[in-house]
Amino acid sequence: MHPTLKAAYETALSWGDGDPSLMVAAFTIILEAEAVFALKYLGRWLRCPKFQRINARICKDEARHLAFGRIYLKQQFEGLGAKKRIQAYRRLRGLWQDTAFGMADHFWFPNFLLRRRCRSWVETGWQDHRNILISIGLVDINEARQIDGTPP
Repeated sequence: MHPTLKAAYETALSWGDGDPSLMVAAFTIILEAEAVFALKYLGRWLRCPKFQRINARICKDEARHLAFGRIYLKQQFEGLGAKKRIQAYRRLRGLWQDTAFGMADHFWFPNFLLRRRCRSWVETGWQDHRNILISIGLVDINEARQIDGTPP
């Protein structure tokens, strides 16, 4: 396993004490959702029919995991106080950034434009995850904007 992914999994596993919802959010919303995004991207990029068939089945299974996580977490986050919700959001954001930038650091980017594109990929990826976290009620759009430092 890639050292950055191993660190992400170990971090997420350490969050399971007492309330497993943060750990479940880390695995389903951040890590598995990213797998779905990556597999769909590869499916468009690689035109091999055999790969397309295999990838379609994998994507379906990963999407099922993500859907379960959304249903479960929506129920878990429903009664959570604002302080705990915001703390959870910050931890998940940190996990995403550490993992995404950690993976990107292992690639050599030959010039400024590619580095900027990588940063854009990390930011766009977080927006996808953030939208899921908002949709399941972890934070609302205004809380997310305030935490992320983005204008209203």
